[in-house]
Amino acid sequence: MEGESKIASGVEVPPDYEKPLPDGYKVAKLQECIMLYFQSEPYENPDDFGKVIGQVLKAVENYNFERYGYRLANQLAPTLNLGADPKIGARIAIPAIRK
Repeated sequence: MEGESKIASGVEVPPDYEKPLPDGYKVAKLQECIMLYFQSEPYENPDDFGKVIGQVLKAVENYNFERYGYRLANQLAPTLNLGADPKIGARIAIPAIRK
């Protein structure tokens, strides 16, 4: 759909969360699924965050999900871009289900 992406950025909150969300944020209730977590090594230059996220996305692209008993489940949830920080690296969560 135009204007949408299969990658989401946001914050996870409990289902009963009732405090106001920051401007521009919306609540999205997602179906239950497994989220496979990919993380890079820490990195030194804070300006390299885009490059490091790209490296994690490349690792996801090359990962053989079926070999480990999973199948991508993009219909259940978006890929979550969990950001990048020099101290902990870049983090991406991919929706999957057991084959």
